[in-house]
Amino acid sequence: MTKKGGSITDEGQDSPAIKVPPPLIYLLALVSGLLLDRRFHVPFLPRSLASALGWPLLGSGLALSGWFMKTMQDADAPIRTDKPVPPD
Repeated sequence: MTKKGGSITDEGQDSPAIKVPPPLIYLLALVSGLLLDRRFHVPFLPRSLASALGWPLLGSGLALSGWFMKTMQDADAPIRTDKPVPPD
């Protein structure tokens, strides 16, 4: 029993049917941006201001990621998107 798009498996469990893991999608965008910056560098902030803004933003992103992981584990939801969500 597969719905169009492959969102329901034969066992009736919900599955996102994602072919590429999300970290790779973000990594592709990051690498593309870095390569474009090497080729066409356009500075829009002074280095000192960029560092003063960048490090707190990086720390906030890591803290948000940790909170997300803890919340997902507390909810017993799989973090891997290629695994089906367990039934209630």
